[in-house]
Amino acid sequence: MLRYRNEGTTISVNLPRTDYTVYMMANYNKETDTYHTKLYIMRKDVEDLNLIDDEFKFKSNFATLKLDMANYITEQFNKGYFKYYIDRYEYQQKCFNIGLEEMENADKEWYELF
Repeated sequence: MLRYRNEGTTISVNLPRTDYTVYMMANYNKETDTYHTKLYIMRKDVEDLNLIDDEFKFKSNFATLKLDMANYITEQFNKGYFKYYIDRYEYQQKCFNIGLEEMENADKEWYELF
């Protein structure tokens, strides 16, 4: 059997007025008595998680952990924190589409290999 790694508690929050969802994963660190988190963003029509931040640490207790995580995402959304990551993702998708179109038109033999 393959070994697994416990990624802890995960929640997702749909960002209002956007086509994006933010995922937050939290793992408890016994040594520091804090939760270490990872934030991802995903456009709802593309199944591709994009890492935003993996450095945020906060204190919470297990009973209120999910609520604290949701409050953090809400605070960041209200500050406009996710706009940069949404814009960056949209730019990456445009670049990908242009590159794909170039490859399709440049060499039909090469493209047909895939």
